[in-house]
Amino acid sequence: MTVVVLESALYALLLVSACTTLYLRFSRHEVPNLLVWNPVVFFTILISATSGAHWTLTIVRFFNAFLCSADVKRFYLDNSQKTQTAGSLLSLTSILIGDAAIIHRLWLIWNRSLLVIVLPVMSCFALLINGCASIYLITQPLAPMPVGRWVEAGWTIALGNNVYCTGAVEGRFKLGPNV
Repeated sequence: MTVVVLESALYALLLVSACTTLYLRFSRHEVPNLLVWNPVVFFTILISATSGAHWTLTIVRFFNAFLCSADVKRFYLDNSQKTQTAGSLLSLTSILIGDAAIIHRLWLIWNRSLLVIVLPVMSCFALLINGCASIYLITQPLAPMPVGRWVEAGWTIALGNNVYCTGAVEGRFKLGPNV
């Protein structure tokens, strides 16, 4: 129950932030048709859509646990449920979209230099592979290997990517445009 309340509050915060971002973007320009291909608008809509789908699955899973299952705790511990798998895939997709947005920002700040984004792009591919493997292993009734290490590796890759991109953006601002 706590997860449903917390995720609902965070999703509401995301919706307010996304709507504010889109409103400010569209109200600043006289020709809104040109904004359709703006990456900020694109990433905002994608993250809002995947987060909304994840929130919907959380609500559906909550009602399924109480209405269709005799043992609620067992229902939530069953990772082979289709709603759990879909929710995990949506979480992975949201993280990858967020990483793509950060990498795009890094690419722009470094004057579209491909050398700066090679490592983050490779880490996104590593996260995609790791995430798919983790989700596959979690959904198996008898996992052939411990899944915890795969999940930890995924979070480490995502954190490393974010730290690298943030540090590179900060370095660009501190060193100035002459770098």
